[in-house]
Amino acid sequence: LQTLKPLRRGEARESKPREPAAIADVRASLPHLTPVVADMVRLQVATGCRPGELFSMTSNQVDRSAADWLYVPAEHKTSRHGKRRQIPIVGDARIVLGRYLTGAPDELCFRNKKGTPWDKDSYRRHITRANKKHGLEHWTPYQLRHTAAQQVRDILGIESAAALLGHSRLSTTEIYAKANSQQAIAAANVLPTL
Repeated sequence: LQTLKPLRRGEARESKPREPAAIADVRASLPHLTPVVADMVRLQVATGCRPGELFSMTSNQVDRSAADWLYVPAEHKTSRHGKRRQIPIVGDARIVLGRYLTGAPDELCFRNKKGTPWDKDSYRRHITRANKKHGLEHWTPYQLRHTAAQQVRDILGIESAAALLGHSRLSTTEIYAKANSQQAIAAANVLPTL
C-alpha cells in the first residue's frame, strides 16, 4: 500500500448522497404495505432509528417506566465506542409499538409472515415492490432516517436533530439534514441593517 499513490479529489467515483424521502410519498405507500411493514415505517419516521435498530428491538429494551418510552438497543452502530443509544418513543409511536410488545421479553418485536426476523434487504424489497406495483415514487428505508432528521432540523434546529439521531458531532448530522434556503433567508431577515 505504501507504493501506491493516494487518490486525489475527483479520481474516485463518489456515491450519490442519500436524500430524505418525501413524507407525501411515504404516506402514499402505507396502505400498500403489510400492517407490520407499515408500522415499522411509521416507527422509523417517528424515531429516526436505523433499520437495524428496528429489527433488533425486543420488549426488554424498551423502558416503559415513564410517560415517554425509551428504546435502548443492546447493540448499535457506535456501541463499540462505548456510546449508549437512547431512542425516544413518544406520541402515536407508543401506540404503534405497543402492538408488538406482547411477546417474551427477549423476543424480537418484528417478524415477517413466515415468522422469521426482518433484515435490511427483505424490508427494502417489500417497500420497493409495493411502490413499483402501485406506480408510487421509489424510496428506501434508509431514507427515512434522513427524513426524520430533516423534519427535526427544520423545526427545532441541528442540535435537536443530532440528539435524536445520537450523533456526537454536528458535522455528522449535516450528512442527514441539510440547511435549507428558507432557513437561510429567515436568518438573513433578522440581521440588523446599518
